[in-house]
Amino acid sequence: MKALRIVLAVSLLILNSCELIDDIFADKSGIDVQTYSTSIPNVRDVFFINKSVGYAVGYEGMIKKTTDGGKTWEDQESGTTLILTTVFFVNENSGFATGAYTRCPEEDCNKSGIFLKTTDGGKTWEKELKPDIAFFYDLCFFDENSGIGVLLTMDSERYAATTEDGGITWKYLDLKMPDIMFSNNHSIENIFLRDTVCYLLGDEQLIYKSTDLCKTWETIHAPVEIRNTSFISSEVGFIYGFRPEHLDVYKTSNGGKTWNILPEPDDPVGFSHFFDEFNGFSIQYNSEYPPMGDFPTAVSTNLYYTSDGGISWQSEEHPEIISGYKSFPTNKIGFYVNDENTYVLKLK
Repeated sequence: MKALRIVLAVSLLILNSCELIDDIFADKSGIDVQTYSTSIPNVRDVFFINKSVGYAVGYEGMIKKTTDGGKTWEDQESGTTLILTTVFFVNENSGFATGAYTRCPEEDCNKSGIFLKTTDGGKTWEKELKPDIAFFYDLCFFDENSGIGVLLTMDSERYAATTEDGGITWKYLDLKMPDIMFSNNHSIENIFLRDTVCYLLGDEQLIYKSTDLCKTWETIHAPVEIRNTSFISSEVGFIYGFRPEHLDVYKTSNGGKTWNILPEPDDPVGFSHFFDEFNGFSIQYNSEYPPMGDFPTAVSTNLYYTSDGGISWQSEEHPEIISGYKSFPTNKIGFYVNDENTYVLKLK
């Protein structure tokens, strides 16, 4: 039987009833991982405000809320059956969700994207159709009014856009976006807000940086074509560029002015997240080809951990497939959720 290791970092979140399945890697590495058996079918994005309160969105207008760190989830009434693709909260009361224009069983389907807003922690949601917008890839708000999104128009054009009125109107920015956008489905964020500094992934080797809440931008030229990235502060960030059989990892400590390449790991790893400048992890799937099968199937997970900023890595294998949509509300804890399980990762 042929075996194949697939390098991929992904992200998830959480579901309804909960059962603790396992506590993996405890006392083995610098990260504790708890696995809960949950059920959120067709989740498409998650966002945690803190270690307890989080939201998940997905197909048929699904919105779910947890107040116990993902152990249990309650349904919320969104007022739509459009697919919801992004969710973001600025505090425990004020939040936003967006949806795609297609794949839904209601009269709004195939007409426009949708924008939802709540001011009461998701008890009620205001709905507004967006005739020119197909859907949002990513969404980030600085306060209840000012925000930035990466979107696809109904004409199939990709833009970064800003709003100053809580998402009612959007101003398209003259910034070069990739022809093929990465989404949270691939564990890749497009927007990073750190303190008052905003980073936005552009096309090929471009990163856009704003220090005035997205009013003006400077262009950073990365040393490699970007496949994944993470900024953990306004100054410190990591980028990852794949070449055949090779992964380049670069780090900046001065807001992108200069980049230093890190030593290549023993095995290529798929970057997932850095908690701080030194402690991070990466997820790699071990896959096998089934008998007479044309495509490999993931059978287990290698969790790589570094405590020295990516210079060296240690790994542990786990029989479950840690994958899903992700959210890291603090530099000590993160959540991954898929249709079946919720994973809680804590830095020791």
